[in-house]
Amino acid sequence: IKMMVNRTYETLVGVFITWVFLRVIDFIAFVQTERSRKGELNTDVQLIMFLRELGKVILATIGLFAILSNVYQLNITAIVTSLGIGGLAIALAAQETLANLLGSFIIFLDKPFASGDLVETPEFKGTVESVGFRSTKIRTLDRSLLIVPNKKMIDTYLNNITRSTQRRVKFTIGLTYASHREQLMQVVKEIKQVIDAHPQTIEETIVAFSDFKDSNLDITIIYFVNTNDWDIMIKVKEELNLRIMEAVERNGCRFAFPTSTVFVEQNKN
Repeated sequence: IKMMVNRTYETLVGVFITWVFLRVIDFIAFVQTERSRKGELNTDVQLIMFLRELGKVILATIGLFAILSNVYQLNITAIVTSLGIGGLAIALAAQETLANLLGSFIIFLDKPFASGDLVETPEFKGTVESVGFRSTKIRTLDRSLLIVPNKKMIDTYLNNITRSTQRRVKFTIGLTYASHREQLMQVVKEIKQVIDAHPQTIEETIVAFSDFKDSNLDITIIYFVNTNDWDIMIKVKEELNLRIMEAVERNGCRFAFPTSTVFVEQNKN
């Protein structure tokens, strides 16, 4: 009974000491996070959170081994050796998990994105909320939470929209075949002038008569909005769209829509 009481007491002491050190790690992480948010520290908040969790896992493991060795007099070397043999089998069975863990380190070292960045891949588009040991949380544009394995985040093409300096706008308008050549070219000229005159666009505008379609004459419009803000880009696009409509109407042209013309030939007999 005395031995059991002593071991219980020593175990509780070991657990308490480990708990104190875990709280110390939390306090250090909290201080560094506040410094980072105030601009006093050039470190990503998400990296601080990741290092905090990693440090707590390592410290908890050390605390467990210390209790087993000093309180229960177990041979830690033998335990580690046996874990090493079994760990090989576990590693083979958990290759994806290890790949995701490695991916988290690559994300924090290479820094392709940070928490709060708007990113786009061939499969999804959304805002990065957090990066963990295994996965990255993405808040999509429809407000759903997408959990993406870290391995996939580093293996795919990724466009960090937040870090871009301008936003590209590309679309096509179609005019009816009733538009004359002079009218069409005047519309193209005025659209380019309208876009170039806007204070939020840069001088790399492309407006050109591009295609003959089944029921319309296509004009391709490409321009860049000199901002990274989505709301500003949408507002600029709205203003220019209205001015493009005015230019089309001013020159006597009409927007086309899918139509078919049927010619009926009468028999003279």
